[in-house]
Amino acid sequence: MIKTLLNNHPLIIFFFSFVIVGVAIIFEHFGQYYACPLCILQRWAYVFCGLTALLLMVIKQKNHFFKTLAEFKLCLFAIVGASFALRQIHLQSLNSSELMSISGCGMPLSTLLEYEGIFNGLRLAFIGGPSCAVEDWRLIFNFAEWSLIGFIVILLLFSSYKIVRLYE
Repeated sequence: MIKTLLNNHPLIIFFFSFVIVGVAIIFEHFGQYYACPLCILQRWAYVFCGLTALLLMVIKQKNHFFKTLAEFKLCLFAIVGASFALRQIHLQSLNSSELMSISGCGMPLSTLLEYEGIFNGLRLAFIGGPSCAVEDWRLIFNFAEWSLIGFIVILLLFSSYKIVRLYE
């Protein structure tokens, strides 16, 4: 059973990623929780993980180079998403005086990218700001901590698949 799950890891990662994004959108629209730029960047990392997993399902064994490239991209998107989540967790741990000294973002991500350009806008979004440190909801962990756990699950699922394939 575990081997079957691991062999279908792209399908699991695809559904897992889009369920997480769907839950985040439901919380935003029906729960009235404002998504800060770091939250939106984490959502995009999940979307890219899911789309890359979908690409891995399509590629299968047809071309080893493209499969390896897609696997690398999947890991890269998960690591980048985890770094966004870790940055948000760090911001949430700061006290109010330290938080007010951070002047990264104070506008929605779309406005930030429009006025600052893509690279500087993403840099400012990663720096974060007071809106990124708000903990609106908690069920054992907050949104950023759950997001970090999700990216770790994706990386563990993928790496366990690779380890099993290595010893076959």
